[in-house]
Amino acid sequence: MAAPYTYIKRKAEDALAAVVNSLKGTGLDGVTFFKGLSFGTLSTPRLEILAPKASPERFGETYTGNWTVTLICAVVSHKNDGERDQHGLFCGTFEDIVMRDDMETQMNAAGITDFTAFDPGWYPGDSDDSVEGSEVRTEYEMSIYCKPS
Repeated sequence: MAAPYTYIKRKAEDALAAVVNSLKGTGLDGVTFFKGLSFGTLSTPRLEILAPKASPERFGETYTGNWTVTLICAVVSHKNDGERDQHGLFCGTFEDIVMRDDMETQMNAAGITDFTAFDPGWYPGDSDDSVEGSEVRTEYEMSIYCKPS
């Protein structure tokens, strides 16, 4: 049975985290992953993966069961964690992963129950840099066209 639609955002977060973890090599060594609305202690350096929005696909009055899930990911370092180059290495590794042209295949191979990514369906978007207090953030927005399977 397919997962309830309310979980599609968590499924997308899990799939992306699994892909990044499997392809990270040594470029994200020491980076802690936080998915969803984590309320634990947010250490640095970290990768935050959050799906704040899911939009159902609709044709006329009919919902198809497919979704476009928006993912916001942030590479976060403490200003005192080291050089700007280290933050750049983390970002570069993450960007190399999410810019792959086989992300849908990778997400489907992640083994997330009741989740199917469509091909084409992966859309990397904008990135923004900011400093918030003592943290340096590079935030990425992307989306995945998918369904609970």
